[in-house]
Amino acid sequence: MIKCISLLLFLFGYAFSQIGMNTSYIHDWSTQLVFVDVMRQSRSWLTQNADYNWETDEWDTSIPIPLDSLGYPLEIPYNNGTVPPQVVHTLMTREINGYYPAGEYTIMYEGTGVISVEFDAEDAIFTEAGTYSVSVNPGDGGIHLTIRESDVNDPVRNIRMIMPGYESVFETEPFYPAFLQRLESFEGIRMLNLQNINITSGNQTQFWSQRKPQDYVTQCPNTGIDSGNIDGMAFEWLIELANTTEKPPWFCIPHKVDDNYVIQLARLLRDNLEPELKIYIEYSNELWNWTYWDQVQYVEEQGLALGLSDDPYLAGLYYQAKRSAEIFQIFENEFEDLSRLVRVISGQAGNPWVAQMLLEGLSEPTINPLGFNADALAIAPYFGGGIADYIGDEGLIESITIDEILDIIEFGIPGHE
Repeated sequence: MIKCISLLLFLFGYAFSQIGMNTSYIHDWSTQLVFVDVMRQSRSWLTQNADYNWETDEWDTSIPIPLDSLGYPLEIPYNNGTVPPQVVHTLMTREINGYYPAGEYTIMYEGTGVISVEFDAEDAIFTEAGTYSVSVNPGDGGIHLTIRESDVNDPVRNIRMIMPGYESVFETEPFYPAFLQRLESFEGIRMLNLQNINITSGNQTQFWSQRKPQDYVTQCPNTGIDSGNIDGMAFEWLIELANTTEKPPWFCIPHKVDDNYVIQLARLLRDNLEPELKIYIEYSNELWNWTYWDQVQYVEEQGLALGLSDDPYLAGLYYQAKRSAEIFQIFENEFEDLSRLVRVISGQAGNPWVAQMLLEGLSEPTINPLGFNADALAIAPYFGGGIADYIGDEGLIESITIDEILDIIEFGIPGHE
């Protein structure tokens, strides 16, 4: 279901030079295909019995299996002595109604072991590392891949599943062209969802060492047996996306990270992002919104502990101002050219008091003693959700015109005739 008019305009590719865009999340069930290597958009490993029986066994046993630093199992089958031997499996392009390319996919892997594919992919088992071709007929099942055997001395690793036609360029042109095309009409890219900042349980990343590596087995948020690494895409990929599209990126800083994390991120962006691109920096996202309860709870607890206010909500807003100023200071210390930075603090469109308290916090010497300030106020305006739902429900996405959409929007503005 389409949830906002901005996404409809995104789908139409309407040219607005002053409008940026949030992307969607990266998941195996998302129709937003980010990479030509669909393994990078695979689900976190599921586990099941090595002698799995479709009729009697669990699809996912959730048995913890030791993984290496890039998310690959150290040994398969894995036997902890208390349960049947386990294998790992994953899904790609799952339940997206076949909206992904058909044809001959190129599958590659390294190490000593056996992998198999099925569902939308033709059933195939590969017993040696190498490069293979497998036919894929897109449907709702997606591509199912299983590591059946992996030698402890030379584990299976670096699995790739390349869309047809990209096997010779996937390393230098990693992004799916249709994904890049959707971004062409927009001025900037907000990386919020690709970073997986907003999750109900909160992004628990604290240290730079916890960030997701660029060559991790999947760039999707990790769950299941690898739930300790819930970051979205690696910063290196997000930087490459910004450089490829030539769009200024907007990064959200996870709410729990320490100063060293911010320092290392600032240096990574400074040294790798094209110098003509501005960088938008925001502390977390919507810290007034209890939908994202973990991050709101965190800033309230921090604000109360520091004695910023006796009121939890106001203490949280003051802490948001304080931590935002600290992050701005770190970025300013790392960048010689401050014109590259746009420092953002986020309020709430429906409640101007939130922004007033944030600005009050920034101007209070006990909260922001060095006086670091924001360049921009983000107000999180939501509009058009019901209109977009109507257009989708009535099957008008392909036929409705931009003028008709704007007429519907204007009809809903108070006082408009």
